[in-house]
Amino acid sequence: PIAEQVALADFKAHSLTLTRVDDYHHTDWARHLFWSKQGDGFFVMIDRVAFKADGPYSLTCTWRTPGFAALDGRHWQSEQGDHRFTLTSGSDVAATCEVDTDQGACSPYVLRQRRAGDHQAGDEGSFQNLLTVRSLDDRADYDLQSLDERSALVVANGEPIAWCAAELHPDFTWIPHAHARAASVMIDRGSLVFAGLTQLNLSGLSLQSEKPVSLLIELATGAINLQADPAAQASLTFNSEPIGRGHLIPSAIRDALTDEVAAWLASHSQSRATKIEQEIPPQAESDVWRSAWKYDSG
Repeated sequence: PIAEQVALADFKAHSLTLTRVDDYHHTDWARHLFWSKQGDGFFVMIDRVAFKADGPYSLTCTWRTPGFAALDGRHWQSEQGDHRFTLTSGSDVAATCEVDTDQGACSPYVLRQRRAGDHQAGDEGSFQNLLTVRSLDDRADYDLQSLDERSALVVANGEPIAWCAAELHPDFTWIPHAHARAASVMIDRGSLVFAGLTQLNLSGLSLQSEKPVSLLIELATGAINLQADPAAQASLTFNSEPIGRGHLIPSAIRDALTDEVAAWLASHSQSRATKIEQEIPPQAESDVWRSAWKYDSG
């Protein structure tokens, strides 16, 4: 099947895309890609599956790498030269790592993530993954925490640094008192990025559009960057007053929004720590399994 490009937001520090395959074995499979280009950067993938008929389903999300790769819990890693590629799953999804010997001269290592079960029409499921490339001596600890089937939190060294969400709708709970309808949303401490946006109400800023548009709000400067086709007939207002695409949010509102975003991201860290403490019982020293074997790549 050929995927359709549904939404795209391409800015200097962030890019978001949504591609979708419809009516594939009684499902619609949508891939929401979030790319942070800042620093060493990272990618987040939310593969969202919408079930269109009642019945049993088996889903497989497949990844390949030409070099040796090893699976350790939620982390799949491959080292090449001075760098390490890591794919981190946002949840403890069933997964296997195997060599694919049916590819002719190439024998890639293949990661297969699987979900299976009975579903009804209207149900949703997702695979959520974080992709990073870092030097071998980089000690930063990156993780992805699935919040629900549509959203996930990127964590660096124990602190939330970004929130990614798929198919945001006005009733979705995110920043307090904020409402939006968008295909994809990425929020970090410095910016809010929307792709496929048609409706937004946020701290006095309001957008209504006949067709999907892309929007970037830079918290450091208060700048608003709107990418829209003239046919979209997008209406952008601040406190009910029409504003242009290069409008700056007043400093007082910008500072308040910056603090609100930081506090909101931090609140995920607190709830995450509580959840981990409740779900993972302490492990006795005698129960800890330790490997006596280590792969030597060279």
